[in-house]
Amino acid sequence: QAWNSGLGGMHTGHFLASRRNSILFEWDNCAPQCSHCNYQRSGEQQLFRKWMLEVRGPEVVERLERLKNEVREFTREELVDMRIAYAERLKEAERMMLTSAG
Repeated sequence: QAWNSGLGGMHTGHFLASRRNSILFEWDNCAPQCSHCNYQRSGEQQLFRKWMLEVRGPEVVERLERLKNEVREFTREELVDMRIAYAERLKEAERMMLTSAG
């Protein structure tokens, strides 16, 4: 099953890598990516950028590129809220996959 996590499964690909927190949890910065592209091809950044421009638009790409070098601190409450939102989003994605597979 391709969606399973792990080395052979589907990964969360990050359009722009940064550990400054400003884009670490940005939904627009993440998209499903196969493990081969994510690991062996370092995220296929040129193709990822082309996809981002076509699918998410130049405004999103430019906003993320501006945010990349900013430092951001989150409150505990913000992090808890993000965790809840991501868990809900994951459940919805899994529901959609099960519905389309069956």
